[in-house]
Amino acid sequence: MRKKICFTSFVSSLPTVLLATILSMSTLGPKCAEASWLLDLRALAERNDNINNTKAAAGMKTGTAYIAGASLGYFEQIATYTGASIDVDLENATVSEYDGLSRMSGGLSLNLGHKFGVGPQSLRMDMRASYRIEDFKDNHRDINSLTAGLTGSLWATERLNMLIGYEYDRNSPRETFEAYCGSDGKTTDCSPGSYSNPYDTSGNTVLARLSFLLTEADNLIFEYRFRRGEVAVDFVPGASLRNSRTSIWYDHVFSNYATARYQADTQSFNIGLSREIYRQFSLNLDYLRVNTNSSWANYENNIFRFGAAYAF
Repeated sequence: MRKKICFTSFVSSLPTVLLATILSMSTLGPKCAEASWLLDLRALAERNDNINNTKAAAGMKTGTAYIAGASLGYFEQIATYTGASIDVDLENATVSEYDGLSRMSGGLSLNLGHKFGVGPQSLRMDMRASYRIEDFKDNHRDINSLTAGLTGSLWATERLNMLIGYEYDRNSPRETFEAYCGSDGKTTDCSPGSYSNPYDTSGNTVLARLSFLLTEADNLIFEYRFRRGEVAVDFVPGASLRNSRTSIWYDHVFSNYATARYQADTQSFNIGLSREIYRQFSLNLDYLRVNTNSSWANYENNIFRFGAAYAF
């Protein structure tokens, strides 16, 4: 599906559209023009030991998701060291223990990248924006999501790539609900305009990533993220709801639980290993630890992912 490809190598752990941009910017000569169609297929399993983000260990719910997705992208070199890409992504996730959390999602992403100078150690900047629709079986959770960000990266050595960046995220719920307030989470006599949907969230994230090419076939990634913004939490209603200014209702997925939104700081640590089996087929293993601190409670997640990806 590609025409006039200007690169020969492939790093399977990166999204294909961004990968094409990165590699082409690193290897382009002044006379090399490129336009490429790219297709990714992926399948993975994800295990999360705190899928409902609860405070107490006794209330934590473990869930396993089976995810299949496909991305179709188009890359165009618009100047000697500048490229733009568009990517359409579809994904289906089935959560075995809690079917209400199963979802279909689709998104559109735009990327503009520029490399400042010749050679792999020159700084590269990327601006990216994406819009996504998340359609859950539990309609309470349906959202439209917008993400925009800027990253800068360079190859410090032939095998080490360093990246720093910033992202803004905004989730807009598609459902409206009657507000519930009070310490028991059942009172409906709330102050008008003082409560809103708990899935109406936004946040700002800074991130840093190190990518090591261990061998021609193995890629190791370390990533750290710090996000400040709102989070939605499920838990048994109690006095802590007094600190929330969101709509609260009994959860349709977790019986006798309510949902609220709080301001929180979230730190995440990710380590991932990707192995290219042959040409453009790879196996990927990831571990993600998430620590969230709010004014009333702290909670953490441990997430394991294993999957395979193929790029055409």
